[in-house]
Amino acid sequence: MSDRRTSREQRNASTLIALVGILFSSMIILGISALVMPQIAALLFVILGFIVVGLLHYVTWGRWLTRRFKEAEERAEAEREELRQDIESNDD
Repeated sequence: MSDRRTSREQRNASTLIALVGILFSSMIILGISALVMPQIAALLFVILGFIVVGLLHYVTWGRWLTRRFKEAEERAEAEREELRQDIESNDD
């Protein structure tokens, strides 16, 4: 189990590194483009605004909903286990 978890964490770390690299490269390209065409700066601010709104949405709703779903799944699993035990006790 720990080997699978380590492998999963390693994949997640690799994905994050690749994503950060792509974002960094994109920002460099956009920055160079802004030097050539200053109108792109307005577009960059609009994109940044969407990113900020998306992050706020994730922080306010995404994390909360993730916890709620996890709690609901744990409750459902406990109920299934209780029903399983009731069925086994009735079979005897």
